[in-house]
Amino acid sequence: MHKLRSLIKPMVCVAPNGYIIDIFRPFPATQNDVSILLAIRKNMPQVKCKFKPGDVFVVDKGFRDAVNYLQDKGFIAKLPDSIPAGESQLTDLNANHSRIVTKIRYVVETINGHLKTCFKYFDNLMKSKLNQKNTLGQIVKECNLNRKRSRFHNINENDLQVQDFPILTEQDLYLIALGRYQLNQAKCYYGEHISTDGKLTIELCTDITHIDFTSYELHITDPLFLKARIQLRHINKTKYYIYILDDKNVEGRDSIKAYYCTCKNGVRTVGCCIHIRTVIWYLGYAKHQKQLPKPPSEQI
Repeated sequence: MHKLRSLIKPMVCVAPNGYIIDIFRPFPATQNDVSILLAIRKNMPQVKCKFKPGDVFVVDKGFRDAVNYLQDKGFIAKLPDSIPAGESQLTDLNANHSRIVTKIRYVVETINGHLKTCFKYFDNLMKSKLNQKNTLGQIVKECNLNRKRSRFHNINENDLQVQDFPILTEQDLYLIALGRYQLNQAKCYYGEHISTDGKLTIELCTDITHIDFTSYELHITDPLFLKARIQLRHINKTKYYIYILDDKNVEGRDSIKAYYCTCKNGVRTVGCCIHIRTVIWYLGYAKHQKQLPKPPSEQI
């Protein structure tokens, strides 16, 4: 099996704690996941004794056609939600559900002992936010903030307008992103959006209409409300708006009270999307470092 020439692929069954339950024989790489699952159930009767009705199968979207089959057998199938037709993004609850599914499946993708510890570490944190609605997203939509004119400027490390943004540690970022991989993504995304003269192509606006956050049950003594804009480089004319609400009287990770992005995953409260991660990583950590990552063009 090779990344560039996938000839065969095994089907690996892994428990949420990282324990490998079974590895089923290699299948042709051209065979999809659904047909492999059906073949396993049909041709390997010993598999049946490993599972019982009520067991939960956490799968990716490649198994969407097998959901009815699993349910008919008495199993519970969990997979990431798809964006409904006519909508531009998932609801907050659906986005949170999808993040839980992908986080659990991270164990399947890595299959190593370290993930067992990580999963337990994040368990309570994810459960506490699973049903938490994205109140800031509600504020943005009700106040029509995406359509209101804003004066943006490029972010730079000497930006005085965000000097009150909390200084974060790597551990803070790790908990916000819910994983090391997600944190590394922010660094790569930063590298994609920095020009050769050192200017970040992510723009920021701090002049936003005053909002009574207490009416939305967001109790903040001294709010810092930021709005950022990212112009995607690989998709022409696509822009995302990022909103971050911070309490200047609180230090560290706890000062970040809410965030929202207009991308399809930006409404989640379990972790956050890559755009929010990048802005938080830069403002709270990277700009305080002596040396920032270089743009890809300078690394060649």
